[in-house]
Amino acid sequence: LINYQNVEKRFLDTKQKPIHQGNNFGILFDIDGVVIRDGNALPSARRALQRLVDTETNSFNIPFTFVTNAGNMMRKDKAYHLSQLLDMNITADHILMSHSPLKMFKNYHKKRVLLSGQGPAKDIAQSLGFEDYITTQELAKLFPYLDRVDARKRQSFQNVTMRDAPANFRPIEAIVMFGEPIQWECSLQLLIDVLLTNGTLAGSDNVYDPPYPHLPILVCNLDFLWLAQVDMPRFGHGAFLHCLEELYKR
Repeated sequence: LINYQNVEKRFLDTKQKPIHQGNNFGILFDIDGVVIRDGNALPSARRALQRLVDTETNSFNIPFTFVTNAGNMMRKDKAYHLSQLLDMNITADHILMSHSPLKMFKNYHKKRVLLSGQGPAKDIAQSLGFEDYITTQELAKLFPYLDRVDARKRQSFQNVTMRDAPANFRPIEAIVMFGEPIQWECSLQLLIDVLLTNGTLAGSDNVYDPPYPHLPILVCNLDFLWLAQVDMPRFGHGAFLHCLEELYKR
């Protein structure tokens, strides 16, 4: 990845010769904290990136890709967002999201997978090649009695058991985690339920003796913390995953 102090020294010094198209290398640019901070483009990053554009042909002098641990949007949407901030013509081909490598996991694309995260999870899954999926939000609606943290919901399902699952529910075969969800307590409960029942969500007398190995879990973005507008770091997907691992162990 790029240290922008070096980039500015090399690309922004007017005494340097312009970059030409004969270069046989490319550059990977991180986004958050390097190109963008607090939702705004860093001025030095904007100036450095403009040096990659040939003003005569409006094309790029050298190949480059933006990489990010973000997994809550489509590549094309990230490209549009960057284009607006940087005043450059960024396309989806210039973007590598944390979930992009899942396109190579073709042996999971036809499996029934549970999607965890924020944003257009189903659109993202479809773009990656997955064909059969359900989100944690949809799962919570199918099994409303599993989310019992909210005390207001408890009275409605006093006599319901996990053996009352919908007859047409198809077992989950794998879990895909794009990023941290919004309601951690609900997602943690549902993910643990799926793991302990081997994807069936049917009641079992052996719930404390779960199957081994457990269902496959494909995780994007392991950042434990990330830097936002406030001075203190914020919990990221890695923190959520740590909670899930500890709860499963216990």
